[in-house]
Amino acid sequence: MIKSYESEHSVTILCKMYRMSPSSYYRWKGQKGKTAREREDEVLSSAIRRSWKRSRKNYGSPRIEKDLRKDGIKTSRKRVARLMNAAGIKGRYNRRKKPLVTDSRHGHRVSENKLKEAPFPTGLREVIVTDTTYIWTDEGWNYLATVMDLFNREIIGWSFSSKNDRHLVCQALWNASKELTGIEGIIHHSDRGSTYCSDKYRRLMTTFRLESSMSAKGCCYDNAHMESFFGSLKCECEALEKSLSPRQVKLALFDYIEGFYNTHRIHTALDGSSPPSLPKRRSRPLLVDYPSLHL
Repeated sequence: MIKSYESEHSVTILCKMYRMSPSSYYRWKGQKGKTAREREDEVLSSAIRRSWKRSRKNYGSPRIEKDLRKDGIKTSRKRVARLMNAAGIKGRYNRRKKPLVTDSRHGHRVSENKLKEAPFPTGLREVIVTDTTYIWTDEGWNYLATVMDLFNREIIGWSFSSKNDRHLVCQALWNASKELTGIEGIIHHSDRGSTYCSDKYRRLMTTFRLESSMSAKGCCYDNAHMESFFGSLKCECEALEKSLSPRQVKLALFDYIEGFYNTHRIHTALDGSSPPSLPKRRSRPLLVDYPSLHL
């Protein structure tokens, strides 16, 4: 009736007569002629955009589809991809290739690869993997060392420094110490770099009763899980695309690792879940210096 008389009378007055708000009328009028599928796509597009923003604009269609299912919205990945393309929404994908920084030409002893024949871990703190990568700052290259629980992909310790030396990796392992204390027989897997083979690092491993395991020489695939994390970090942490000071980069790493990756990010290896935490998890000294004088 309002549509029939809107050319003769004010829409506001007509809406008052029929006890309807003008916004509801115009919304109805705008949707008239649209199919049910098109109206569903509009609602789904809004949900997709919310999921994309929650992921800090990182997720592509596979992870957004999983995130929507967690909210009770059932759809297909192809439909999500189509609506993302129509809305101009894109996930972040790692396309950067950089050379390895590991120095395996040294005289230190190495360990055998214990992960090659061992079954995949079935619980937390059975296997930890470690590695180092480098990140650009406005003062040049700086280095990030990380310790990951292989079972749930959680980063349990990390450190950041301007030097890629044994102190960097010792600090990362020390920062993970609260998660390792009191547990024996944890397999510690790394590459054959001089930092991980150094006497100081081995003494620190002995203190935590870790069993050493190392990748084959020049084979990054033996430590693919850490390489995958570094790829996600450099792709999804938008702050690293800018030229920042080392202090700002360190804060950005803390925000990504502790504020997103460990707590909210969807992991396909965990069937769309985030890394579960240990019950009554103890706090760990993230940025506390390790007692180097005793090592």
